[in-house]
Amino acid sequence: MLEVFAQKDCGNSSKKLLLKNFYIVFVEKRIDELFLFLSEDIIWNTPKGTFQGDDQIHELISGAINQPVQKLFLDQIITHGKDATVRGKFTLGEKTKYFSDFYEFQSAGSKKIKTINSYIGIL
Repeated sequence: MLEVFAQKDCGNSSKKLLLKNFYIVFVEKRIDELFLFLSEDIIWNTPKGTFQGDDQIHELISGAINQPVQKLFLDQIITHGKDATVRGKFTLGEKTKYFSDFYEFQSAGSKKIKTINSYIGIL
């Protein structure tokens, strides 16, 4: 069962709460639900390349996590206007993956993610 550790103030901002929920859906590989967070023209840049469109995003998500995540730590969520960043880590068996992701929403008031730039390290 997934344990989630996040900033206590995630509920103070709708975008912080949205991003927290996005990560939960992502690590649980609930792919159909994940698309509810993304704009139709989503671009996701990762160390493995750039992914665009439903098929490529589905491929990215399907291959991103190959075993159940036990713990998700969302250490920092910062939002400002249409931009956001999230820093944290999650545990997969004996490994820990650290991440820092940068988001651009369609607009300051939008709940749809337009661009994601992901940086990942494994220890």
